[in-house]
Amino acid sequence: MSSYVRLAVILLATVAAQAEELLVNTGFTDGLTGWTMPDKGKTFRTELIEGPTPGSKALRCTIAVDPSTVNPWTLHVRQHITKPVTKGTPLTLRFKMRGEKLPDILSVLEENAKPFARSVTGTSKVTDAWTEYTYNGVAKADYPAGGWKLAFNLALGTGVVELADLSVQTGAAP
Repeated sequence: MSSYVRLAVILLATVAAQAEELLVNTGFTDGLTGWTMPDKGKTFRTELIEGPTPGSKALRCTIAVDPSTVNPWTLHVRQHITKPVTKGTPLTLRFKMRGEKLPDILSVLEENAKPFARSVTGTSKVTDAWTEYTYNGVAKADYPAGGWKLAFNLALGTGVVELADLSVQTGAAP
């Protein structure tokens, strides 16, 4: 096989293996389209601010209520994923975050019904500088479009957290 043919085969394999983005509005460029917050305005406030890179946007969430006084799922930022995935598919969650006072947040990719199986789980320390977090996992089952979600659980304390450059892709991060 000539070196040109080998190169062509490698390039085709690379293109075929590229990750697919599963979220919509990953950078909040379309406001909050695609994102839900069950108790927004009651247990926490949100606003869009400038993100970590010039021209980007971030979601600022201010949690002022004691999380122990409310149902923990009310302090979530989530997106129902509208693309299906098959069991065993490698998944990568990436996002940037900063904040103050809030100690940690829990991020999960999980199914929308009991038993709420989690394919990806990560607990991230909130710092005052933009930090990128990456978590890998595999789909625990076949999930239909809308049958699973990304959720950020903010019920671990009071304070401020800012999220930016969110991504859920097929394939494992290096």
